[in-house]
Amino acid sequence: MTEYTVLTGTEAPNSNGRIELAEGTYVVNSSNLTYQHAIYLTGSTTLILADGANMTVEPAQEDMGICYYTGEENLTIYGQKNQTGTLTVSGNGGNQAMVLESLTVNGGTITAYGIVDVDATFTLNGGSLTVNKDATTNEARVNASGDVTINGGSLTINGGGAADSNNMLSGNSVYINGGTVTVTGDSFGIYAKNVTITGGTVNATATATTGNSSQGIHCESNFTMSGGTVTATGQQYGIFSTITFVFGGGQLTANVADGSTWANSYGVYLHRSTTYYRIYYSHASDFIKASSYNQRYVYFYELGGNDGYILVNDATPATELSGRHLTSHADYNDILAAMNGHKLTPKLCTVTLPNGVKPVGDGLTMDGSTLKAAVALPVTLTTPGYENVSLTVKDGNNADVTLTDGMFIMPNSDVTVTGTMTPIVYTISYDLCGGTLAAANPATYTVESETFTLNNPAITGIDFLGWTGTDLDDLTTTVTIA
Repeated sequence: MTEYTVLTGTEAPNSNGRIELAEGTYVVNSSNLTYQHAIYLTGSTTLILADGANMTVEPAQEDMGICYYTGEENLTIYGQKNQTGTLTVSGNGGNQAMVLESLTVNGGTITAYGIVDVDATFTLNGGSLTVNKDATTNEARVNASGDVTINGGSLTINGGGAADSNNMLSGNSVYINGGTVTVTGDSFGIYAKNVTITGGTVNATATATTGNSSQGIHCESNFTMSGGTVTATGQQYGIFSTITFVFGGGQLTANVADGSTWANSYGVYLHRSTTYYRIYYSHASDFIKASSYNQRYVYFYELGGNDGYILVNDATPATELSGRHLTSHADYNDILAAMNGHKLTPKLCTVTLPNGVKPVGDGLTMDGSTLKAAVALPVTLTTPGYENVSLTVKDGNNADVTLTDGMFIMPNSDVTVTGTMTPIVYTISYDLCGGTLAAANPATYTVESETFTLNNPAITGIDFLGWTGTDLDDLTTTVTIA
């Protein structure tokens, strides 16, 4: 059983007016536990917020709210079953609400005023963290020097302002796999080297109307999305990405706020790529929509890669957009104009399998597969007597489509799968009971063998009564194998 200490509010401060908590597990079960001293962690700490408990940390002197002591202490927070325990924390004199090596929130309801700073990682698995502006600094921010990972729960940052400031969610890389993330920042909503979103609901808004930038999501390197629902809004850009922009699933809306006064504003701004931009669709419910005050959908600045594609299927534009290679502004401006404001749905292509082969389970969608989606070909045989199926795939131009580990990338056409199957060789064993054959019977056969009738054995002075064996119910003098 894990030992723990119940916090009472009577812990004595040290000579610097701070309360020190040694490494261990602490439980808050009081409905009104208030500390007017900063809390310094001298070891990695677990805090459990019991249902109905309320803990407030608001130092009366200038100091952080909850802080590490040596720079290496971590804080992990849990809630009880109903998640009604609360923690409210603020700094004094413009100091941060929290300064930690790492912060992990698994439950409880946490409200911080000002800045939450972590030297390593911030992880949210459950519960909620709300960060409001500090009255002194007018800042609300979660900043991690390492990675930010949101797997569940709710993160809300209530920043926002007209000019440059640091109200935002920032980290080296931001991974959002679930939960709800709502960030209102000034210059940026979310700022990171990489942003990867696989699930959850994300609303990232930048409200700055003047200054250097106003971007809902800013990626120094890579933006990747494969699921979830994302809305990114800025006065300048909805989403800014420098190296790669990959959309492969979910629902993404990138907006420039109505009434923007920025001279150049775009829903998605892709800047100086040396690699690739790819927008593609994996499921029928996926779509990407971007709007802009200047009526420009996506802007590519100094496109340098050889793999820039917009891959869509939308009934409204008169021209075929799928698979267009973006080589110049003249080439893609007409595409982007046609795409602006449309809900985009996947182009479905048909996969035709050979006779006798069918997919295993849900491994292959028979009525269509999305352009550029990875299609798996786990197959089972429906024709008895064959084994070792070997598959080849050809596109609509009869060109080979590469199969790797039983998977291929759907091209911009229907495909035909051809199967080569090997007949199973069956062995025939005979017990002639001392008899002899005038002509030998076959020792093996396959489903492709010609039909043959067994030669019957003979023994002088004894009548042959018939064969017995597999699939023979009675003695049979004439056995034909087909």
